[in-house]
This record gives sequence, C-alpha cells and structure tokens, in this order.
Amino acid sequence: MKKLFSPQLGGSSKKLTQRNEPVRMHNRREKSGIAGLLFLFAMVFVLPVQAQSNLPAATISKSGQITLDASAPLSASYQADISDLNFPTEDAAEAFLNRQVDGVTSFTLDFQNRLVIIHLAVKMLADANKHWDVNQWNKYFSEKHENSKLAGAQ
Repeated sequence: MKKLFSPQLGGSSKKLTQRNEPVRMHNRREKSGIAGLLFLFAMVFVLPVQAQSNLPAATISKSGQITLDASAPLSASYQADISDLNFPTEDAAEAFLNRQVDGVTSFTLDFQNRLVIIHLAVKMLADANKHWDVNQWNKYFSEKHENSKLAGAQ
C-alpha cells in the first residue's frame, strides 16, 4: 500500500494508510466548514449591530456635507443618524449616498434604523504616507462638498 501524506497545521504531516481515513478527514473539514460559516455569519450580522453603538458620531447634512466628530480620535468608521434627512425610500437614501462615494469613503446603509456607517480608507492613505487626522478629513469633506456645489451650479 502506498503511503499518502496530508499536511496538517503547523507544518507536520500525518500518514494516511487506510482508505477511509481521507474520508473521515473530509467529514471533519465539512463540520469545521459549517462551524466556520456559522462563525462568519455571527461576525457579519451580529457583531456589526453591536459595534455600531461604539462608533464615533458623524453628521450628514441635507446637502451632503459630511462632518466627523472632531472630539473623538480618528476611526476607520463613523456612524451617522440620517433620520432628519427624511428619505422616502431605501433607494432614495442609496442614491444620495452613492453620490458621496469616492476612492477614500464608502457607506453601509441601515435604512430600517436610519443609520449610515461611513467607512474611511484610513489604512490606504497611511500606506501612501498620508496620515490624516479628523480635522483633515473634515477639511476634505468640506472641500468635496463645495466642489460638488460648484459643479452642480454649472
């Protein structure tokens, strides 16, 4: 019988000398795969709901001006309450936010709770040796807002 080897975590190898051992390993992988999927589900759907309350605040004006809370340390994500913007539908809120998306900002909309998570590309900028603080982000958003108003007036 030919000896087969299956790499294990940590770089060691386990000899597989019986025909049914690979099947048992496959079943273990399936079970761990299901457990992994359940863990991933919890990370994606449960933790963000809990984490939202821990995010620093931001505001989004009716005209689209984003302002981050300058009294809090810089964060990669901020939470904004959009209930004052009175979007009639989720599509309307998405269309409004899509006009704000650029290479350094993105958004996660929780329309039911009228919340938006603003994601900043802090790491990407740091990798490019641009280390913006909260005030620089607010300046960027202000200039972006002014430029969009000027472009809309033309």
